[in-house]
This record gives sequence, C-alpha cells and structure tokens, in this order.
Amino acid sequence: MFYSTNRYRRQDYTFYWELADKICPHAEENNLNSVKHVHVCSKRANKSCVKYFPNATQLSIKRYFETLDDSISTSLSRIVPLQQLTKLVIECYNFPWEEIVKLLCFTPNLDALKLDFMKFNENNIFNDKK
Repeated sequence: MFYSTNRYRRQDYTFYWELADKICPHAEENNLNSVKHVHVCSKRANKSCVKYFPNATQLSIKRYFETLDDSISTSLSRIVPLQQLTKLVIECYNFPWEEIVKLLCFTPNLDALKLDFMKFNENNIFNDKK
C-alpha cells in the first residue's frame, strides 16, 4: 500500500502580492509544486516575491495590477513560468491591450485565452491612457 503525507495538495492557488511576504512565507513552499492554476488578485506587484509555482499551466488575472518599474510580463514571470502556460484568463476590464499583446509573446504554448469583462471599443483598443 502507498500512503502519502501530502494527500490534499492544492491544485489552485489565489495569489496576493500584498500578502505573499507577510503571512508565513515558508509555510506553503512544499505545496506550491502541486499548483496547476494560479489566480492573481493583487493591486500592486512587488519584486520581492517568495512564491513561485513551477508547475502552473493556467493563470487567471482577476484585476489589473500596478508594477513599479517592470512590465506585467516580467512581474508574472517571477511567480509562474510563462512559457508553459496553456490557459490564460484575464477577468478585468481595464487591462491594457499592449500588456495583453506582450504577455502573449511570452506564452508560446497557450491553447486557450479568455478575456472576461473587456470593453471592446476604439477608445481602449488604440488609446488606453486617458
């Protein structure tokens, strides 16, 4: 018989940059390898993230987040390997189109792209900055 001490490993993880370094930064490191779907729900990204999800293949972005001086793609690559993503879901209406295009350049294995709550009109496609 085979028994596992880690039977209930997470497949999904909701990630907040604001909380990543504050709440037990090393408590969940063993379980991060089992995560396949990362949900990013932050307002602001930081460079000192201690969480990395090496086996994630799905990424959901729940809100547009600010980055200090890096692109969104660079910030996301600190928590997930963008090259192995097969599904990307963006669920926020104010996510800049330029950032979506940049992100797509770093995700060559993407099979599914879902854009929820996006406003499709000429104003935000060609001129996001108002």
